[in-house]
Amino acid sequence: MKRDKSSLTYDDFFRSVSDILEKRSLLIILFVFSTVFFIFQYTTELSWDFTVYLMNAKYFLEEINFFEWARPPLPSFLMSLFSVFGWKVSPIIYIIFTSFLFLFSSVKLASSFGFNENLFYLISLSPYVLIYGTFIGTELLAFSLIELFLAYFKEGRERIAAIFLGLSTLVRYPNIIFLSLLAFHKKPKKIFVSFLLVGLIWVPWLTFNYIKSGSPLTSFLDSYALNISNRNNNFYLDFRNFLLIGLLFPTFILGLSRFEVKNKFHWIFLLIFSLSLFSYLNVPVKVERYLFNFSLPLIFFSSLYLEGKLNKKMMLMLFISSLFFSLFLFNLRDYGYGGSGRNLEKIIEGMEKCRTKSNNWVFLNHLGFTTEPSPWKTKVSEDIGEGVRILFFKNISDPAYVQNQTFLSEFPVIKDGDYYILLGYPDVCLDQIPATKTYIERFEENTGEKLSTCEIILGNFICDFMDHNQNLDISIR
Repeated sequence: MKRDKSSLTYDDFFRSVSDILEKRSLLIILFVFSTVFFIFQYTTELSWDFTVYLMNAKYFLEEINFFEWARPPLPSFLMSLFSVFGWKVSPIIYIIFTSFLFLFSSVKLASSFGFNENLFYLISLSPYVLIYGTFIGTELLAFSLIELFLAYFKEGRERIAAIFLGLSTLVRYPNIIFLSLLAFHKKPKKIFVSFLLVGLIWVPWLTFNYIKSGSPLTSFLDSYALNISNRNNNFYLDFRNFLLIGLLFPTFILGLSRFEVKNKFHWIFLLIFSLSLFSYLNVPVKVERYLFNFSLPLIFFSSLYLEGKLNKKMMLMLFISSLFFSLFLFNLRDYGYGGSGRNLEKIIEGMEKCRTKSNNWVFLNHLGFTTEPSPWKTKVSEDIGEGVRILFFKNISDPAYVQNQTFLSEFPVIKDGDYYILLGYPDVCLDQIPATKTYIERFEENTGEKLSTCEIILGNFICDFMDHNQNLDISIR
């Protein structure tokens, strides 16, 4: 008895799907369990930075009373798109999307360089990547876009490659340093077109900046001022930060033995190694997650060495070990702000909706209580005198004067709880002010000094020497 063509088509379709699932079974297992781990992180530990990106997403659509200008736009833009499913689900969909993009980019890059896809993806899912990939909200997304840039660059599709590189800079501004990789095009026309495409990708964000603030560079300059030029925190180089990412160092070193001098892309990965290290050493705040791009050359050369040495069962066992080790480390570590999120709802229930500043302003705004960032020490007395209330959480060490009981005792106390202290006058209640000012504006309010673009980028000494201060002022309405 003959079957009709449609029946044969259905049989062929399901057989094809079955074949794909069988061939990609390990990839699917790695993807599912790593994604579950990322979601577990989000639902278990409240991340300060991730919360900021989520609220920036809400600002794009609803203009809520909070916006942090120093953040790049792409993570928040994606979350705003996923908000059609609801704001509670949006971050989870964002995590799933980012994890899938990471799977796709890893497979794409492995295929472009002739690596075993299972092996490359397995090595990519190191404990370091699992812990820091999506917890903050940006690292894995930016990393995936750089991988896609390299994959399409290898295939000779330079324009698509430039688009992905440009997008990565809108996830993390420090990735701008990787624009230097475009010089490997060699031909001036290709370099020009690539830079042009990157510039076009930035146009919508620059336009948004100009419309909202009066300057197209507000976000970028605010980020640079906050994280680089005005960062006074004493973060010293701590080699312990390299321990987790350093798990791949042995195979990386062994992989370098297969380095080919005439292979352009081997040089590109070495340059990424150098640029990532240079970037890390030149930022004042030296935290582990800033080493994330450092992972890419480690993964590449480790794959170069391990190619053909591991079977599927060995890969699966390695992943299970990596996953449990990551889970152990995640539960062991103190991320600084998790405890500050506890009992917040109970604390703000009894608070009047008065103008308030706090060292926990992000989570308070997230819960719907409009709060501005805490003032600098020199500004505390003036703020309280004007009627502003200041809510300090004792388990947050920033600003440093929160731990100075002698200093805090100089001011009137509305309430002193186990986790917090509320300073101010109980009979004064000013209207709340949205937390949408730039860091530069807050710096000028707290210090009385005006920052120029030249001072932010080049520093006071050079600008005084050049005498360009008056000509290069930031224009922020």
